[in-house]
Amino acid sequence: MIKRLPIRIRLTIWYSLIVAAALVLFTVVAIWMMRQSILVTVDEQLVDEANAVQALLDNATPGFRDQVRAHAELQAGSSLIQVSDESGEFVYRSPRLQAVNFPVRYPQKRKFVTIRSGHHPLRVYAARTISNGRPFTIQVAGDMDDYFEAVDRYQLLLLIGIPVLLSAATLGGHWMSRRALTPVDEITRAAQEISPTDLAARVALPGTRDEIERLAETLNAMLQRIDSAFKQMKQFTADASHDLRTPIALIRTRAEITLRKPRTDDEYRQALREIVSETERLSSLINNLLLLARTDIGAEALRLSRVDLCDIAREAAAQGRTLA
Repeated sequence: MIKRLPIRIRLTIWYSLIVAAALVLFTVVAIWMMRQSILVTVDEQLVDEANAVQALLDNATPGFRDQVRAHAELQAGSSLIQVSDESGEFVYRSPRLQAVNFPVRYPQKRKFVTIRSGHHPLRVYAARTISNGRPFTIQVAGDMDDYFEAVDRYQLLLLIGIPVLLSAATLGGHWMSRRALTPVDEITRAAQEISPTDLAARVALPGTRDEIERLAETLNAMLQRIDSAFKQMKQFTADASHDLRTPIALIRTRAEITLRKPRTDDEYRQALREIVSETERLSSLINNLLLLARTDIGAEALRLSRVDLCDIAREAAAQGRTLA
């Protein structure tokens, strides 16, 4: 069905589809990259905090719990810290973790994980470490609510912007297609104004030096060939009319002269022989004209040969005497 639409409409539709696909792809990639950037930033913060807790463990004192609590408070309460020993006993646990289903151990190859605490997403970093000869598991978590809200706002902004940008791109594509096809419309109008009686007219070249100009040049070349063919046809018709008029006039003249008065049998036979001769000449002339027509269209090659002009002159003189 789309093939029945005008070219400018089809160009606009294809342009809009391509722009829409590009915008959707850009949106998906942009949101993914933003999420990945946020995760990388949060992960780096969690690693830094875990390293700080590791340093406190290495220099553990009877006030270790107070030191970790003080460190967590310096982070404006944004971090949740949990330290457990090999048996799973908590060495330290942030007070807010009482309501969170926080796993104690993690596989060694999976240091980062995102979990949910109620409706709040948490990014958790777990690291196994040895401090003072004892193994510990340090787990640090950060609230992802603010980050995910930023992603949601960015996503909403993109979803609102896509229809606006797509509408602008569609209007722009339609305008560009109309502007690009304007020379084609002008060529079409010029071609429609050319009539069979005025084949010398030509399409004006747009001067764009592109495919449109080549189309106009091709159309002008075609019109030139058609004009030449029409001129050849007119010339052929005129030549054929002139050449056929002479033998027909001879036949008619000879017949009229013969019928003016009674003739002897020999005179009638002589007149009929002359009429037959002119008829044969007329038939030969018609065949020659057909040969020339086939030669003009390239259907047959013209073979040249020598002729005796004296014979032609004598034949023309004899025809002149008959007409006189």
